[in-house]
Amino acid sequence: MNLDKKVFDMLCDYHSDEIQNVALPGGTTSKFLFNAIEMSIKKKMNYRFLMTDERQVNTDSNQSNIGNYIRNVENFANSGFYNILSEKDKKIVERDQVDLAFLGFGLDGHFASIFSMDDFNNVSRNIIHTFNKEKQKRVSLSVKCLKKTKKTFIVYADYKKKEILKDDKRLLLINLFIKSMEKNIEVINYG
Repeated sequence: MNLDKKVFDMLCDYHSDEIQNVALPGGTTSKFLFNAIEMSIKKKMNYRFLMTDERQVNTDSNQSNIGNYIRNVENFANSGFYNILSEKDKKIVERDQVDLAFLGFGLDGHFASIFSMDDFNNVSRNIIHTFNKEKQKRVSLSVKCLKKTKKTFIVYADYKKKEILKDDKRLLLINLFIKSMEKNIEVINYG
């Protein structure tokens, strides 16, 4: 079973009559979810999608996580997604809970746009402003917000990332997050 199919099955399992907020990963992980998200939109599941993080660029940019979903998922632009860069949608995310989160992570151990311990420990709001190593501005769901999620799935399809999760010697942010969750988290590897 591929990652797309597994994610779609999870979306079917958690589907309800009430609208639920679903956080999606960006970066390289997103391409493994495009078909699952498209199928859930076609089946008219009650999901409102938002990115776990976004670069502060125009959605026309190839670096935009939202833009990549809009370009690769049929009807995503009309699905009622939240844009965490928009002030109106930020207020909604600050107020409402994320029901499901699909998180990817980088080879350096970051997840969402949580790049440092300062980012990890910033619990002032549900949405925080961060910078990556190249000093590119980002907006990210905070650890505070992600910990309140009803169910979180760590997804990856790269064998190199499997080694990161096994590395207990380095204090990697993704490992700290998984340990801090205690429950309601599942790690899914389809690499």
